Amino acid sequence: MRTQRGATITGSRSAVFASAVTVVLALLTLLAAVLTSNHTLGVSAAIGVVVAPVFGLGVLAIRLATVDIGLPRTEQFRTEAESVRGQEALARHFPVGTSQPVTVVADAGAADRVTAAVEGVAGVVSVSQPERSTDGTLARWRVDLAALAGTPEADRAIRDLRAAVAGEPGALVGGEPAADLDKRDADLREAAEAAPSPAP
Repeated sequence: MRTQRGATITGSRSAVFASAVTVVLALLTLLAAVLTSNHTLGVSAAIGVVVAPVFGLGVLAIRLATVDIGLPRTEQFRTEAESVRGQEALARHFPVGTSQPVTVVADAGAADRVTAAVEGVAGVVSVSQPERSTDGTLARWRVDLAALAGTPEADRAIRDLRAAVAGEPGALVGGEPAADLDKRDADLREAAEAAPSPAP
């Protein structure tokens, strides 16, 4: 009986080791991730699986707690928050997108064309005068949206802005709303790549 139990334990060790190696290799594929958070998660979770399964589960739980759930920021709190009250107060008196403007950058020589293109995008409520860089080669615009960052309307306006200035030299669309959209798009792409393919 004791010999049989020892053989069982030895066999279990091999199975557990093989499973751990498989999990570690799978987690290390996150090294190819676009987002730094996912890249770091792969290394941390792999170390956790090697050190202790509990530690690995803890790291995964932390990552899950930070997953973007696709809601506007004012809807991501379960309890009342001062930042939400401030956002709601602004929304009562100003377009809600003014608290998180979009930034557009392009070559200074294209300033007139970029201004006209940005002003013609649906969902844009105001466009600043172009501000030139210290060396005079670039121009920058503050663009206020009608919608709050993270909403479908704001996402559509950002995509339309990028399409509108795509042909202009040095044109880029950034700022907090655009960064938020890019992060969510990257999360969706990586989730789709990580999902198992359907069986043939």
